[in-house]
Amino acid sequence: MQTEAFPNYTQLNPVVPAMVWWVLRGLTLGLTLLVIFLLFAAPETGLVLIWQLLIPLLPLSFAVIPGLWRNICPMAMLNQLPRQFGISREYTLSPTWRKIALYVSVILFIGFILFRHPLLNHSGAVLGAIFSAALLAALLGGLVFKGRSGWCGTFCPLAPLQKAYGHAPLMLVRNGYCESCLGCQKNCYDFNPRAAFFSDIDDSEAEWSEQRKFFIAFLPGLIVA
Repeated sequence: MQTEAFPNYTQLNPVVPAMVWWVLRGLTLGLTLLVIFLLFAAPETGLVLIWQLLIPLLPLSFAVIPGLWRNICPMAMLNQLPRQFGISREYTLSPTWRKIALYVSVILFIGFILFRHPLLNHSGAVLGAIFSAALLAALLGGLVFKGRSGWCGTFCPLAPLQKAYGHAPLMLVRNGYCESCLGCQKNCYDFNPRAAFFSDIDDSEAEWSEQRKFFIAFLPGLIVA
């Protein structure tokens, strides 16, 4: 029996019922809010949870089963709440902002790494403020733009890293948000996780593909530095 090498999410069977995903999302958001509270109220405990437990788990999840994080990420949940309640303005991201989005996400990602040693390792309040701002930005993105184009697949600093790490995952998990594709993103990672990365670097639009090739080439040096 022939197996599809690059199945999109409509060709994947749901792993668990939708209600289970929403329960897991609520628990993940609650845990995130608890960690943010600890970063302000008990920073030593909050910093240990972030740097020694939660952050090390993210790259592993991106490489092994990225769809799990895509479904339960607290930023993704807040980003999709306006759509679920029918209050999103559903604007289409302009071509200009679509191109700028990668620069925004990469700059945020680099800034987070560069400031970790001198500041973020030691200041729970600053780290808590950053996480709070990220949650708010995700919610605002969902209020304004359609689908996941307002944050998850564009401006989120984790988005380029997830594509780079997760283009050959050991396990595929079906996208649990988009019942039907809105065409809100180019080469959407949630539509086809295994094909999206290759579609990006082989895109007919040279500027689009070169941006992403540069990030992949830049990533090892950034990690070493």
